[in-house]
This record gives sequence, C-alpha cells and structure tokens, in this order.
Amino acid sequence: MRDVAASPYALNGAASSGLPITYSVFPADVCTLSGNSIVAHEIGYCSIWASQNGDSEYEYAAPVYTSLFLMGTAPGAKARLVNLSARARVGKGDDALIGGFIIDGPTCSNVEWQDGPYKAVMTRARGPSLVTAQVSGTLDDPTLELRGRYMWAENDNWQQYASPAFNDFVASTGFALSDPRESMVYASACTGATTAIVRGASQGEGVGIVDIFEMSAAPLPFRNLSARARVGTGEDVLIAGFVIRGEGTRRIVVNAAGASLANYGVPGALANPTLTLVRMSDNTVIGFNDDWQIQANAGDVAAIQATGLQPNHPNEPAIIADLPAGAYTAIVAGAQNTTGVALVGVFAVP
Repeated sequence: MRDVAASPYALNGAASSGLPITYSVFPADVCTLSGNSIVAHEIGYCSIWASQNGDSEYEYAAPVYTSLFLMGTAPGAKARLVNLSARARVGKGDDALIGGFIIDGPTCSNVEWQDGPYKAVMTRARGPSLVTAQVSGTLDDPTLELRGRYMWAENDNWQQYASPAFNDFVASTGFALSDPRESMVYASACTGATTAIVRGASQGEGVGIVDIFEMSAAPLPFRNLSARARVGTGEDVLIAGFVIRGEGTRRIVVNAAGASLANYGVPGALANPTLTLVRMSDNTVIGFNDDWQIQANAGDVAAIQATGLQPNHPNEPAIIADLPAGAYTAIVAGAQNTTGVALVGVFAVP
C-alpha cells in the first residue's frame, strides 16, 4: 500500500540478461508512467506489467505482473465522504445491523463489471475483535451479506474461501481482519444503493460493527452512508463514525429516522431519536439536535430544507455542517432513554 500524495514511485525491476525492462500500468485514472516511475492520480488498484523484449542474444521474456494499492488523497482533491463504521447491538430478524451506501454517478446499463460504471468497496463485519477494545457482549461470529444492483454476495469467515492472492491483496490494503471469525466482502458496486447486512451466525447476538471503505474514488463518490439498528441505552446506542478526506470543506447533512420508519413497515421504531455529532480529533461536540425543526443556529432549518434531506417526522433530528477533512462520529440515542429501531444517514450535499 502506498500514499497517493507521495508519488512518483520508482520501478526498479531487473532482468538476468541485463536488458532494459519495459513497463506498462493501468487504469490511467489511477496511475500512469513517467519514465520508469509510477505517478499516482487517485486511490485504487494500480496494475503493473514488466517485460523484456529480448535481442539477438536473448529471447523475449514473458511479462511479469504485480500490483500496487494506492490510498490517501491526491493533492487538490475536493473533500469527500470515504468511509463509515457503525457500531450497535446485533439481534435476530429485523434487529440486524444494516449498513448502506449510495454511489453517485451515471446509471449502470448492465452488470457493473461488464458495462460499468462501478466503484470498488470493501465491507466488513466485526465482532470478536472488539474484545481487545474492552467492548462487552460482543457478537461472537458475525456474517455479512451485500445486496446491490446486479450484485449479491455473502461471507461468514473471511479467509474461508479466499485465495492466497486475495489474502495478499487484503494484506496490502491494510484492511485485513484480526479474527478469522469476522467477515469481509470486496466488490465492485454499481451506482445507486447497496446494503450490507450484519447478523450473527446460528442466530447469535451481541455488539458488532459494519465497515464500509472506499477502495476507488473518481469519478464515483459516495453520496450517502447510513446504518440501521436497534438503539438501546448506555453503550447500546447507535454509533456511526465517518471520514472526510480532501481539501476544503464538505457540506454534510446527518439525520436520524425513527418514527417515520413505521411507515415502511419497520417494527419497534424509535419514536423520538436524538443526534449528537462529535469531532474525533479532540472529542468536541460540534452539534446536537432532538427535533429537526428546532435548531440552535438560526437559518439551519431553512438550510436543511434547501438540501431536500430533512427528516420525514418532526420528532426526528438533523444537523447540517461544513466539515473539513477528518473523522467524525454521529451518535443516535432515544430521548429520555427510550429504545427502538433507528436509521442514521450521512449525506454529502451536492
């Protein structure tokens, strides 16, 4: 794994013949060549081919393939949403932990790997590894199911069906899971909505986390990242962390649905959720809201309405903010320690 901003990266291959090596790289929106160096343009998987053409003494040598995973943010890239990690208590049936994301961009015309466009996304389900963070009552064996347009995938134990090449790739990204019972799906997701569902194997229950990581960026950004779960009290509230990368600020609307979920047949919806927005670098609360039409800052109600992302019920909260690059946490709880199912959404305002 290499940082996009630290390129170029020199290619130092050598042939036993002593003849020069010829390189090619793709895709061009992720990486290009400048002499014998890789110039990184965007995050993603850079494929590298090295060949030796031969001469009158030495025969042509078959190309050798390797790859480089590029992370970070290219200089000048505008601020954007890049990942979500949501923690909640995972129950049975409708009380699963559900993560969701919407990818912006042109509509897919067919299956994404044939006609595109698509975005590479890593999703994970964690549980047993949370013990090291002193989380009590963790989900012992999480399973993960990914549902999207033209795509469906599932996983229980992330290394069970993986090839050595895939394990090497995951290790190169830094996203390998520390416990073999945890789950992972790496997929090319189509523009539109995709859902990641975390349950317990054999109807198990406990605290779990769903992770959604951007693995390729341009030209398809995340428009929305969300999580739905049963909100309890104390440590069993719904906690959704998200990250913004890039230069400048990004206008974000964070909202929480509770009472309005009943209109979609969700049983046991949280009647009156509250929302707290925290900056993780110093644990500063930068926003709190109970009912979205009652805001601490004058003009926020009109600003939220202008985005079209206002909640569907007056008891539901929303926060609008212009956020610089960094990590943030949205915490959904029930007013007066009430409990029920809630949905938290993080939206990048166009």
